[in-house]
Amino acid sequence: SRPKRLGVFSLGTSDSPVTHADPIDWKSEEPVWVDQWPLTQEKLSAAQQLVQEQLRLGHIEPSTSAWNSPIFVIKKKSGKWRLLQDLRKPLFDILKGDSDPASPRTLSLEGRTALQSIEEAIRQQQITYCDYQQSWGLYILPTPRAPTGVLYQDKPLRWIYLSATPTKHLLPYYELVAKIVAKGRHEAIQYFGMEPPFICVPYALEQQDWLFQFSDNWSIAFANYPGRITHHYPSDKLLQFASSHAFIFPKIVRRQPIPEATLIFTDGSSNGTAALIINHQTYYAQTSFSSAQVVEFFAVHQALLTVPTSFNLFTDSSYVVGALQMIETVPIIG
Repeated sequence: SRPKRLGVFSLGTSDSPVTHADPIDWKSEEPVWVDQWPLTQEKLSAAQQLVQEQLRLGHIEPSTSAWNSPIFVIKKKSGKWRLLQDLRKPLFDILKGDSDPASPRTLSLEGRTALQSIEEAIRQQQITYCDYQQSWGLYILPTPRAPTGVLYQDKPLRWIYLSATPTKHLLPYYELVAKIVAKGRHEAIQYFGMEPPFICVPYALEQQDWLFQFSDNWSIAFANYPGRITHHYPSDKLLQFASSHAFIFPKIVRRQPIPEATLIFTDGSSNGTAALIINHQTYYAQTSFSSAQVVEFFAVHQALLTVPTSFNLFTDSSYVVGALQMIETVPIIG
């Protein structure tokens, strides 16, 4: 009889196991400190204080192990500091569940909490003040599907994306890079008052020469640029991570109805009257607007302020519906 064939899902190749392991000779028994995520003086002082507190409580103990474990400190809303020993545990919490790759994926409470911890840790890496005495510039990251730009000085100053709405034209990747360069130069002047001193692109010198010769958009993007163009990226973990992972725009506006959510109906009139119906309760408001669309926007805004939970919105204005679906990813609202 023929043997049964088993279905196999493979994530990669594997080598035959070795029959022995080479001995490890340690050069020194002294622990080595590596500044992988340098902390500010304020965070370093808070971390030392929290570690001493945990030592006194007996939750941790001193170790002379050659392997270190990263720690982070996060400031809570109350102003107190919280110790986050390891971001790997939250990642492992997210992966808990059925090991079958085809099984349904839903975030558990632990998974959502883990993502919030990671999001907070990444948020702490953002700065908005540019020190003009220090080096800063525009990095173009070769993220999947579309490039991402970032004005960077030790930490991100400002992230730069292309439009989230798909275009009707198919453009090669280098044309998208040119668009990010042009947008990054514009936003550097808009927010920091000057051109970025350098622009780092994901193309070697020979490739850049070809682009300047044969790509009009590339030449236009760098027209009259006074700084230098480089393709050498720093060994920064955040930039390395961002270069290899696609950026996803989180959205809270859904196209499908939310089960068991509050029902809200809105309407607006050109006489300035805005109306809302929330769970069969009717509310009216008189505004100074003369456009029915603007009045209905006012009604939707009042609904967002009034109802703190998820809700299903019903409106007779397709303009309002379209605007609500896009407004989350609009970078600047004039």
